[in-house]
Amino acid sequence: MSSILERIVEDRIQEAMRNGEFENLPSQGKPINLDYWASLPEGIRAGYILFKECWFCTRGSSTFKGHR
Repeated sequence: MSSILERIVEDRIQEAMRNGEFENLPSQGKPINLDYWASLPEGIRAGYILFKECWFCTRGSSTFKGHR
C-alpha cells in the first residue's frame, strides 16, 4: 500500500504527462550524465539541483560557477 505522499506525487506526474509538460524538454532523448552529479560535493548536491531546476542558477551566476 502506497503512502499519501506517493499517491500525490504519482497523480501530479500523471497530470503533467497528460498536459504535455514532459514534451520537448531540452535534453529529451539524451542520456543523463550521472558522473557530473556524482562529482558534486554531497553537501551541496541537492541544493544545487534545486536551485538549477528552479532557475535560480543562470549561466552567468557566479555562485555555482565552479561547479558547472
